[in-house]
This record gives sequence, C-alpha cells and structure tokens, in this order.
Amino acid sequence: MKTKLVIFGITGDLSTRKLLPALSKIIGTGDFDDLSIIDRGLKQYVDLQDDEQLIFYLSVPPESSAAIVEHLGQAGMNSDRVKILLEKPFGMDLTSAHTMIDHVGQYYDESQVYRIDHYLAKEMAHNILIFRASNAIFNTIWDNRFIEKIEVIASESIGVEGRSHFYEQTGALRDVLQGHLMQLLSLTIMDIPQEIHWDGMPEKRLQALTTHTMPICQMLTSK
Repeated sequence: MKTKLVIFGITGDLSTRKLLPALSKIIGTGDFDDLSIIDRGLKQYVDLQDDEQLIFYLSVPPESSAAIVEHLGQAGMNSDRVKILLEKPFGMDLTSAHTMIDHVGQYYDESQVYRIDHYLAKEMAHNILIFRASNAIFNTIWDNRFIEKIEVIASESIGVEGRSHFYEQTGALRDVLQGHLMQLLSLTIMDIPQEIHWDGMPEKRLQALTTHTMPICQMLTSK
C-alpha cells in the first residue's frame, strides 16, 4: 500500500533537521495557525486512493495539536486508512495529556494514533537495546550488583537557535530531560525480555521508570 504523508509544521526545526532529509515526496503545511486550509480543500488535494494510506505528522507545539486534530476530524480525514502521529511533548502536564487523549479519541481510534519521541529513532537509542541483549558478558552483569550509578549526558552541538518560540512554551527541561533523556534512561535500566518485541517496548520502558525511579523522585520531592 502506498503512503502519503502530511506534515503540520513543515518549516520547523524538527522537519528541517530530521524529517525532510529522510523523505522524497511529502505534503507540508507551514502556517498551522490558519487551519482554514484544511476546510478549503486539503482532503481534495491529498486525494487518498483505495490503495493508499495517509499519515498526518504533527510536528507542532502541544497547544496547536488539539485544533489541528479537530479540524481534520471534522473534515472527514479520519478514515481507517488514516494515521496520526503526535510528536512529544504530548500536552503540558499529566492533566492536559489526559485531556488530549480524550480529545483525539473523539476523531481517531487508538489504533490510528502514534505518540512518538523522534529521539528513540536515533541509532544510539537502538544500539542500547541491541548491545544489552546480544552481549553475553554485559547481559549477565547489567544490574545493581555491579553498576553503582548511571549518568545520562546530553552532548549537543546546537543551541536554541530558531526554536525560541517552542522553548518559550515547552521549556528545555520538559523537552530534553523529561522527554529525551528519561527515554534513554529507561532503555538503560529496563528489563530485556528473551525475545524483543518492539510493540511491547513502551510498556517495558514505563515499568522501568515507575519501578526504579519513583522512589528517587519521591525522595527528592520530600526534601
């Protein structure tokens, strides 16, 4: 089946650095503050055929996602051959995340929704799991008997650059620490099953964070 990809936020930093170089044929929208483009004929322009599927990639700040989802749903661009990818951060906090889940659920079935962190697509992130699972030596000593502490270092050569608007809303702490670095930490401390099933990785990462880091978070909060 052929795939058509529509990117909201096509002029953003993520699209420029990560998405566009990996694609050959795309449909992008720049000004997502003016969503009348959806009502004016995006559906006709995409012209989804019976042998095609459509992916909407929302590379936009969390405050913009709700309106885009609503316009797409009301325009009827939510058939079972349509998928929607929501780039993190997903909401601004736990409450707004649950609100967003309910909002998206009004227009898209859960099987159509992907909430992603592009950081996990990095080769480094994939290599952590492969390294742990396939190296017999490290696999037997990768526990608290032999590891005293874990340090996750974000060694980036780029600064805020043209992303000041995004960081004013989201903040580097939520974007980098709560998102990217916690994901890398979860890959480091999670239990590796004998057979790796990628569909089950989100649950494994969540178990690792709630089991191993919650006591530390509670201790820091109480001080």
